[in-house]
Amino acid sequence: MSSGGGNTTTTTKSDPWSAQQPYLETAFQGALNQYNSKNADTNSTVAGFTPMQQQAMGLTQGMVNGTNMGYAGALNNSTNSYTTNLLNGNYLNSNIANSGLGNLANNGTGVQSLNSFANGSMNNNPYQTGALNAANDAITRAYQTATAPNTASAMEASGRYGSGAYQNAVNQNQQNLATQLGNTDASLVNSMYQQNMANQLSAGQSLANNQMGALSGLSGNYNTAAQQQLQGSYNSPNLVSSLSNLNSNLYNMGGNQQALAQQQINAPWTLLNNYSNLVQGQYGNNSTTSQPYYSNQGAGALGGAASGAAMGSMFGPWGTGIGAVAGGLMGAFSDRRLKVDIEPTGERLENGLPLYRYRYLWDAPHVRRIGVMSDDVRRVMPSAVSTHDKSGFDRVDYAAIGG
Repeated sequence: MSSGGGNTTTTTKSDPWSAQQPYLETAFQGALNQYNSKNADTNSTVAGFTPMQQQAMGLTQGMVNGTNMGYAGALNNSTNSYTTNLLNGNYLNSNIANSGLGNLANNGTGVQSLNSFANGSMNNNPYQTGALNAANDAITRAYQTATAPNTASAMEASGRYGSGAYQNAVNQNQQNLATQLGNTDASLVNSMYQQNMANQLSAGQSLANNQMGALSGLSGNYNTAAQQQLQGSYNSPNLVSSLSNLNSNLYNMGGNQQALAQQQINAPWTLLNNYSNLVQGQYGNNSTTSQPYYSNQGAGALGGAASGAAMGSMFGPWGTGIGAVAGGLMGAFSDRRLKVDIEPTGERLENGLPLYRYRYLWDAPHVRRIGVMSDDVRRVMPSAVSTHDKSGFDRVDYAAIGG
């Protein structure tokens, strides 16, 4: 075996694909430009409230304060006050027809008028005296022109004029006159009284009916107005809710405008992100490795086995023997369980198997290898995968898969 001393350090630089580089520069420069343009004014990156939203918020605040949008607060207060008065009986007490109906029911104005008519004096009738005088004059004239002269003439013819019999006849005639006058007056007055009473009763009844009708009409109008007010109080919450819904709809419409404005603000970033996603792949990297000036192949193999033995404890109960096998045959193992820092390269073999960049558990942190994973190969070409008897890890025949 030969040996040597000292190390040599090699730095490997991998640049992005040359055809990819201009697009990467455009993406990076675009990102920088966008950042610089927005960094000076961060408010320009956020869409503010739209006029519709501002209007809706103002109207909503006005509704809450009861100073806008139809004075919703005052409307609710009025409804509450009316409902409270209704429950307390103020509605019945304020009916303007109640007092009139009470007077009628308690011998009020209409009944009192009927009583006055029934107890009124006949002297209040301006036609009564004239009717009585006319009837009395007719009877008196008949007595003076017929009864008295006929009695005097008959007595005179019989030679008894001025006698006691004549005087008795005159007295009887006068008594008959008085009786006739009294009967006539009584009959006439009674007839007139009865007719007058009938007329007055009819008039009083009409007056009472008119008062009842008027009071009933007033009560009906009052009830109608009260029902309309009550219905209005029912509609008050619906009206306020409707106004609130209008505000919500207005705010939501403004929200759509705000979302559109935000998309327009984000559009350059979105386009840049889409552009960057089209430029896929690795951007290149740098790696540094140190190797001895002189190498001893046998020592290298032993060193690999020794490193594997040192990691035997990681592979379960097989101990350092499995670790030594892994160290000596690490190039053949493609089991995913023995690899770390696995990442796809974006490239595939002709048979479609994906290639990965990785390092083995025993590799130094900077080492990267490229190969396949045995579980992928098993799904595509099971015959190219074998399992190591002692360790149980998979190996892949790269010649069989065209690798």
